[in-house]
Amino acid sequence: MTRFHLFTTSGNHPLNRIILLLVGLLSLLSVQTVKANLIAPEQHQPTPVESAWIGVTLHSRFDNTKADFAPQIAPAYLENDFKHIWLNASGEPGAAANELTRLVKVFAAMDLPRQPHPWLQPYQNFLTLQQQPLDLPLPRYLLATDLLYSEMYARLRHDIATQRFIQADEDDDHQEYRYGGVALNSFESKAKPWMDDLQLELKTASTLPDDQRENYLQRQIKMLYPKNDQIPAILEALNYWQQQQASPWPELPFDQHLEPGMIRESWMPVLVEQLQRLRVLREEYSPVIPGRYDDKLVEAVKKVQAQHGQTIDGIIGLQTRRVLNLPPSKRVLKLAHNFRRLYHLPEQLGHRYMMINMADYKLELVEKNKPTMEMRVIIGSPEHRTPIMKQMLTSVILSPRWNIPQSIGVKSILPRIRKNPDYLKSREMQIVDGWSTPAKEVPVEQVNFNDFADNPDQFPYRFVQLPGEYNQLGYVKFRLSNNKAIYMHDTPAKHLFSRRERAMSNGCVRLEDALSLVDRLLAEEPWDWNKRRVQDVLRSKEERYLKMKPYLPVYLMYWTVWQDKEGHIQWRDDIYNKDRLPGPEQVEKLLIAAKKKNL
Repeated sequence: MTRFHLFTTSGNHPLNRIILLLVGLLSLLSVQTVKANLIAPEQHQPTPVESAWIGVTLHSRFDNTKADFAPQIAPAYLENDFKHIWLNASGEPGAAANELTRLVKVFAAMDLPRQPHPWLQPYQNFLTLQQQPLDLPLPRYLLATDLLYSEMYARLRHDIATQRFIQADEDDDHQEYRYGGVALNSFESKAKPWMDDLQLELKTASTLPDDQRENYLQRQIKMLYPKNDQIPAILEALNYWQQQQASPWPELPFDQHLEPGMIRESWMPVLVEQLQRLRVLREEYSPVIPGRYDDKLVEAVKKVQAQHGQTIDGIIGLQTRRVLNLPPSKRVLKLAHNFRRLYHLPEQLGHRYMMINMADYKLELVEKNKPTMEMRVIIGSPEHRTPIMKQMLTSVILSPRWNIPQSIGVKSILPRIRKNPDYLKSREMQIVDGWSTPAKEVPVEQVNFNDFADNPDQFPYRFVQLPGEYNQLGYVKFRLSNNKAIYMHDTPAKHLFSRRERAMSNGCVRLEDALSLVDRLLAEEPWDWNKRRVQDVLRSKEERYLKMKPYLPVYLMYWTVWQDKEGHIQWRDDIYNKDRLPGPEQVEKLLIAAKKKNL
């Protein structure tokens, strides 16, 4: 029984007897285990009895700790004489264990410790348990500590591979559109075989010398991070703002505003501390006139306004005061959730793609790793959120007809027709019957719109807007690979792009300069079109479909924090309330959906 010497203890504690009983049972099963391994070693999985010792050992030091992944981590210990994987020769957590803890802290920051989300409770429990001092370094306590790290590593592998945390961004705002045809699945994610990989990694680590094991495990942990160049900046900022939580955050009063040159002595100590902790004002700042909102303070406030997408005027009004008063805990949450959302992106974005940051209302065309075009966009309102999606641009449609969704038709257009019988004609709209192509037009005089005043949902027809100056899709539509009727398009309402907040559509993305984007896309092979040819098609007012070859990746993303090209951290409002995890009542629903998806 020398193989099980780590469990040997003195005394008659009931827990010791349980351990010894399990050890004896494992000894009886060892012959069968060897036989099974000889027959098909790659297929053998520990039975519940063979892995039950993990839970017992964990409980010997950590009360109420679950062993959720015992079958996955047991083989690495059973096959290598219970050699430690995460503890060094001194019985202390090694470099790889510390690297694991750093990543766990990022995930745990997605919620407040005093109110742990069900998904985050294992992470926050781990951080609490691994800090407990080990007063008595008994072998079973050391093994329990090592198992704690293996359990947490397995939890991370599971949650990342099954995409648990990015499923939190899935919503039901836009159901599949029944007339949308078959959508592409070019970016459909599939669960990775994390269990086999995990077992292999832990087995490999357990056979390596100490220094090689540390290096190997650190490499494996680093591979769990999103593959994105934003990671270093996000982690640095997260670490800084977690440190800032140690001190109370000062707040400016909400009953006044401050303009350059004003003297307000009660404000200045608070404002100076805020700006210094926001790292936009030097620590050695000293006022020339005490209590005066001087030029140095104004310039620092302008930097804050620029980093938060505000009007840069140096005036501290309601919006600027709100971001100055934002406590570190809120910034930590934003940073952690933006780290989480980086998992939406594939490892390779493509040599040419479009990136839309909905929180910043901006589209960027990237070619050969360099931005070549950017423009402002309008996105869905908070009531009709544009989904986070990885899409393909499948076609460009010049002079598009607008097949008006039924919901817009009955809620917006029918009431206008009853007030103005010439409304359809003035907006170049038709009534059509059915969804065939071409659809059969229904003469306006044959429809009594008053019949549907009390029950508009019973309206049996649909509305179509013809190409022209009134068309709400403008001069071009960019079709994306989804069945939710979400696409990009031009718009005649150009004045709306001057607004700072532009979440006002029904879900589609409106582009500020759609025709310039068309010119750039169609100038490439296989079309080689020039601007004149595009204009000729538009003047004809004939709908023209142009299939993209190859399809162009379009990433509809949501970054409320990121590092800009100048190295500054940018912050934006959480307009869609996505810097959070779903409430407990939604967790079960998402878990069921994830289980079906990953079968």
